[in-house]
Amino acid sequence: MSVNNGTAIFLIILLHMCASIQEFSFTVLENSRIGTVVGSFDSLSCTTYTINGLDSCCLVTADGMLTLKTASIDRETDSSFTGSLDCTMTIAPFFQTYDINIIIDDVNDNFPVFTNDQQSLNLPEQTQVPSQPFPLIGAVDSDSQTNSVARYELVNHNDIFQLQTGTWSAGRLPLSIILIQVLDYEADDRQYDLEIRAYDRDDNSATMSLTVTVTDINDNKPVFDHTSYSGSVREDATTQALVLEVRASDGDGSAPNNVISYSLMGGGVDLPFAIQENGDIVVTKSLDRETKATYTFQVKVEDAASPPLSNTASVTVFVTDVNDNAPRILSPTARQTVQLLENLPPDSLVTGVQISDLDEGDNSRLTVTLKGSQSSRFKFVLLQGGVGQILTTQPLDREDMSSYLLIISVTDSGSTPLSSEVQFTVLVLDENDKTPVVGNCNQPFTVAENFVGEIGSVLASDDDADGPNSLLSYSVTDTVNFGVGSDTGDISLKSPFDYETTPSSTVTVTVSDSGTPALSTKCQFTITVTDVNDNPPTLQPHDPVTIAENVAIGTRVATLTATDPDNIDSDQLRFTLEPPNNLFSISSVTGEIYVVASLDRESAESHVLTCVVRDSGQLHSDSTLLRVQISDISDSPPVFLGTPYFLAVSDSTPVGTAVFKVDASDPDIGDTLTFRLQPANTFFSIVEATGSLMVIKTLDTAPTTFTVSIVANDGKFDTKVNIAVTVYQDDGIAPVVTEKTGNQLSEAVPVGSSAGQCSGSSVGPVSYSLDWDATSSDYKGLFVIDSNTGAIATSGQLDFEAHENYKLTCIVTNIHGHTARAAINVPVSGVNEFEPEFERAVFFFTASDDVENERVVGQVV
Repeated sequence: MSVNNGTAIFLIILLHMCASIQEFSFTVLENSRIGTVVGSFDSLSCTTYTINGLDSCCLVTADGMLTLKTASIDRETDSSFTGSLDCTMTIAPFFQTYDINIIIDDVNDNFPVFTNDQQSLNLPEQTQVPSQPFPLIGAVDSDSQTNSVARYELVNHNDIFQLQTGTWSAGRLPLSIILIQVLDYEADDRQYDLEIRAYDRDDNSATMSLTVTVTDINDNKPVFDHTSYSGSVREDATTQALVLEVRASDGDGSAPNNVISYSLMGGGVDLPFAIQENGDIVVTKSLDRETKATYTFQVKVEDAASPPLSNTASVTVFVTDVNDNAPRILSPTARQTVQLLENLPPDSLVTGVQISDLDEGDNSRLTVTLKGSQSSRFKFVLLQGGVGQILTTQPLDREDMSSYLLIISVTDSGSTPLSSEVQFTVLVLDENDKTPVVGNCNQPFTVAENFVGEIGSVLASDDDADGPNSLLSYSVTDTVNFGVGSDTGDISLKSPFDYETTPSSTVTVTVSDSGTPALSTKCQFTITVTDVNDNPPTLQPHDPVTIAENVAIGTRVATLTATDPDNIDSDQLRFTLEPPNNLFSISSVTGEIYVVASLDRESAESHVLTCVVRDSGQLHSDSTLLRVQISDISDSPPVFLGTPYFLAVSDSTPVGTAVFKVDASDPDIGDTLTFRLQPANTFFSIVEATGSLMVIKTLDTAPTTFTVSIVANDGKFDTKVNIAVTVYQDDGIAPVVTEKTGNQLSEAVPVGSSAGQCSGSSVGPVSYSLDWDATSSDYKGLFVIDSNTGAIATSGQLDFEAHENYKLTCIVTNIHGHTARAAINVPVSGVNEFEPEFERAVFFFTASDDVENERVVGQVV
C-alpha cells in the first residue's frame, strides 16, 4: 500500500516539473563591471540554483542573484544570451527549470567611421545650381541606430556646397552633396578640398576628405586681340612675305577647348594671301597695286572643341606702290600734227597735253620738258590733274620755219625715275603774200622706155597756202607728147619714148596761182629715158637669231641685205615690217632690226617677223620671214607642286631609305634646281639634286610629329616649303591600289582640269605622288596629284602634237612608308589651233596685158 502511494507521488511531481517550465528576461548594459546584477531569482523558493548555457557571461549566487562574471560583454559582438535555470525546491514541485533570455543594451562605445575617407567628385563648370544631389559614401557606426551616425557637417566651402542626408537605411545615414554656387573653370579654383565630418548623438566624430575637381567645358569663344586689322605690303613683295600678324586667344582653360586655328574668308578666289598656323598673314601670289590696291577679307579663328566655337575679324591690306609704271602721255599722240597760224602773240595755245602715271606718290609726280632744235620757242604750263598746255614764247614765222618737231619728255620722281616721250609736229600756217615757187625747177625726170603715163610732178608751192592766192594750176607747151594735171602738176607722157632713139627730152610747165592778177612761174624739165625696170629686189633670207629676254631696248637683232638687178643702188631700197611689230622695228634704209620694247620669254618664246623690201619706185618688193628666238634668263623662283606636304613614316624605316621626294619646277628654261634642309634635321637629309628625303638616323627615338623645312634653289631664288612628318610603328603591310583612272582630255583644256584618279587603301591614311621616269620627265610639269585625295589635275598646257598619250605613274604610300605603284594613261585629242601661214606677206608677179586666160603667172606658197 505504501509503495503504491510513493510511486503515485513521484509521478505527480514529475508531471508537475514537466509542465512548470517558465522564462526569465533580463536587460544589462554592455561593458558592465564584473558582479553587476543582471537579475534576481529570489521570488523562487529554490534551495539550489544551477544555470545552463550562460557560463561564458554569468553566474548565479546562492541567494539567487544572476551576476556578470566578465567585463568584456560587447553588444556589437553578442547582442543577447540565452540559457536556462534549474531550481531545486524542498516542497513540491521540488524541481523547476526556467528559460533565461539576457538582452545586451547598447552603450555608445563606437565612433563613426568613413570606410572611404578619401573621396573625389568631378563637376563640369557652369553646372546649374542648385544641382542635383551627388551621392557620397557615408559613415558607418557599429553602435545601434540610436547611438550611430546622427548628422554630417561640411566644415569648409559651405558657401559653394551643401550636404544633404537621407533616411536611415541599411545601417547608414545616406549622404549627398549639392552644388549651390556656379563654378567657373577659368575664373575660380579648379579644385576644392572639402572636409566632411560625421557625428553620433554624443558628438563623437569621423572626418572624410572630398576632392571636388572642376572640369572645363567649351564656354568661351576665341577672341582676337583686335576687332579689325590693317596692314600694308609692297606690290613687289615675294611669296611668303609677312603682311601682318593676327593673334587670338581662347579663355577656356584646357585642350581642345583652348586650341585654336586660323583661316581666311572672303576676298574672292584670287585672294593673294594665306594665314599660317601662328596667325601670320603672308603673300601667296604676285601683287599689282595698279590692278588692285586694297584687299578686304575676314580672318576666322576656331577652337578645336566639338562643336567648335569661332570668331571673326575684318582685315584690310593696302598694297603700296613701287615705281613700276612709266609715265603715260595721252595727248598729243605720237606723230600728231598740230596747225598754228604764223605771227600769233606769245603765250598762244599750241596744243593741250594730258599726262598720267599709274603709280602714286613721288612715283607719279611728273616733270615735263620740251625737246627739239627750236624747243625754246615753246613752253609747257601744267594746269591741274595731269592736264597742261604747250604755249608759244614768241611769234612764229612760217617763212622762217614752217614746222617744228617737238618732243614731250615726261619723267616721274621715283627713286629710280622712269620716263616716256612723244614726238609731234607743229605746222605753221602761212598768210597769202607769196608767188608760186617751183621747188624742183630744172629737175630731170627719168622714165623707162615703153612707158606711157605719169613721169613726175611739178613740185610747186605758194607760201600763201590758203585760199585762191595759193590755189595753183599747171599747163604745158607741148601738148602732143606731154600732159599735166591742171590742179596736181603731175606730168604725164602721152606717147612712149624709145630709149634707143630718144634717150632724153624736155617739157616746159607754167605754174599759175588763182590770184588777181595771177602770178606764174615757168620751168623746164629734162626727161631721161632709161631701160625698163622689170626685176623686183631680192631680200636675202636670214638665219633665225636668238636673243636673251632681258636685252636692252635699242639692241640690234639682225641686219637684212637686199639687192636689185636693175642697177638700183642699195640705198634706194626701203625696208619695212609688215605688219608693224610693237616689240621690234626696222631701219627703212639700213635694214637693221632693233628691240623697241621689253621682251618676256614666258609670254612668247619666239617671234616671226615678216620683212619686206621695196625698190625706189615702190613697184616691186620681196619678203622673207625672220624668226627671233627668245632665250631664257632666271627671273622666276622655283615652285613646289602638290603642296601642302604630309609624310607618314615608320619608326623602323632603315637608315638610307628615301621616304619622300618633293616635286618642284621652275618656269625658266635651263634652271637646275637644288634642294637643302633649312635648318638641318637630326633624322633626315636631302639629296641636293633630286629632292629625295633620306633617313640618316633611326626614327625610334624621333618625336611622334615634327616639321622638316626644305628650300629649293634655282641658282638665284629660294623657295621654302614645310613637310609635316608623323612617325608611326610599322605594321609591315603595303597599301593596295583600288582605282587607277585616266580621263580623255582635249589639248585645249584649261590648267587645273581633272586628269584622273588614283586611289588606294591601307590600315591608316595613304598619300599620293607622281613618279617621273625617263619617258615621262619631259612633261613633268604638266600634271600634279593631290597628295591627300589622289585626284590628278593638269598644271600646264597639254600638246597633242607632242604627246597623244601621257603615261603617268602613281605611287600610293601608307603611313608606314610602304608603297604601291599604278600606271595611269591620259589620252589627249587635238584641236585645230594653227592658222595657215604664207611664206611672204606680199607676192608680186609680172604679166603682159595680153596674157591668156587661166595662164599661170606665179605661185603663192
